Amino acid sequence: MIDPQILQTEGQPRRVFLSYSRKDKSWLDALLAHLAPLVDEGLIELWYDGEGLEMGDVFRKEIRDAIDTSSIAILLVSRDFQNSSFIKSYELPRLQELSDSKAIKLYWIPIGQCLLAERFQSLYNTIDSPDRPLNERTQAEVDKAFHQVSREVESAVKRELEPEVQSSTPGGDSAKALVNEANSTKKSRVGIWIASVFLVIALGVAGFVYLNPGLEAGTEAPLDEVLNFRGISNSDIAANSAPVEQPVPDNSGEKVEEPPVTETLPMPEPTAPDDLMGTLAGEIRELAGIPFVWCPPGEFQMGSENGDEDELPVHPVKFEEGFWMAQTEVTQLQWRSVMNQNPSSFAKGSSFPVENITWEEAKDFAETVNGQFSSGGPEAKGWEIRLPTEAEWEYACRAGDFSEEGHTLDEFAWYRINSGSETHPVKQKRANSWGLYDMQGNVWEWCLDWYASYPSQAEAEGDRRIFRGGGWFDEARHCRPANRGRYVPTDKSSDTGVRLVCTPVRD
Repeated sequence: MIDPQILQTEGQPRRVFLSYSRKDKSWLDALLAHLAPLVDEGLIELWYDGEGLEMGDVFRKEIRDAIDTSSIAILLVSRDFQNSSFIKSYELPRLQELSDSKAIKLYWIPIGQCLLAERFQSLYNTIDSPDRPLNERTQAEVDKAFHQVSREVESAVKRELEPEVQSSTPGGDSAKALVNEANSTKKSRVGIWIASVFLVIALGVAGFVYLNPGLEAGTEAPLDEVLNFRGISNSDIAANSAPVEQPVPDNSGEKVEEPPVTETLPMPEPTAPDDLMGTLAGEIRELAGIPFVWCPPGEFQMGSENGDEDELPVHPVKFEEGFWMAQTEVTQLQWRSVMNQNPSSFAKGSSFPVENITWEEAKDFAETVNGQFSSGGPEAKGWEIRLPTEAEWEYACRAGDFSEEGHTLDEFAWYRINSGSETHPVKQKRANSWGLYDMQGNVWEWCLDWYASYPSQAEAEGDRRIFRGGGWFDEARHCRPANRGRYVPTDKSSDTGVRLVCTPVRD
């Protein structure tokens, strides 16, 4: 095998191998159009057999060399793809072998219904659900799927092009870090420092268990299970552990600074008041360990005269009772604490919003949190935690007479202009006048409703679910309070997350 790392040195474009059936050439052309900016920027170079190569030994060698020198492979999977004898004999086995050995990143896109897509679903990185392939989608949805492929490729290449050694990041790969003897010495000191930190943490945990004999066994997840969470490393676990009071000396006797402690998920208040009804707009209360903000009773005009057609007619919506809206979108820490896994494409840390979740997964999360909340005490009687209706969402986003006049969207939202093509930690931008963060931008937020024309009920029938708020790659117009997004409940994307609401139980 030719090592791609030898042929593709730092600063050179990474090769992306495209595997497809020639009967699906139109799908390839659409994908090429979305990848073109990455080619123009010199991040990637594309290889596919669309340049007049004919079958034979030379062609097979060209294919093999192209695969072996690629960092990423994208497969356009369809019925014609799975039935191509050349793909089955020469391309697919080698791609699977290299993917299994971590020598290549393999992504696949379901173009049409086929058995191969169903079997790939649990084995390799898919951008969209095979239950609804691209040939069953609208052009806008196809563009969004290919756009997501481009973002995934861009992120993967940029991570690969980052310097292998960073003095501020302990615990890197030793083989890559041995650039020179000075770096080697520095790395050995950092390794000893890390071992010392873990030793202190282990002793602290042991002491805690000894001093708390009533602690039930098995209440903490096993370490190997925690390490299986996507994006969780030893350093993440150390950062989320109890802080060490004294700095740990390295082998030279010099003191080093304790690494920053990542904020941990707060525990539910054991003595919350029986009455959950709030009093003032912006009042904060923790429910099931999540901060919620009080949205008082009131009325507003839902929709917009200056937006898209589905935002009409503008109509009054009145809330006789107030409700609690989560202060931020659900974070990766909150999701992981409840669901024991992290599905996020941007698996960066505890305070980043969870994303890459379907509506059904968001609803499951809400129901699980509500189960914990309902069993927490008498204060939960008559209240429920769930996904917000889009009317509740828009009311909370508008926050009474809240206006952006005198401010720019950049102050409130992460969107296409300022996001850098990625999500950001919650609560980094300004809150609205009720103290709610990231209602606009960062990630879209699933709502309870089916998509339907106004005025509509929260549980009207349909085939798309509503999400609101705009995401990190959206234009400003998609981040307006009245803008309505919709998607199939089983679809997911790296720009779509969720926010919870707590309301009086409806009759």
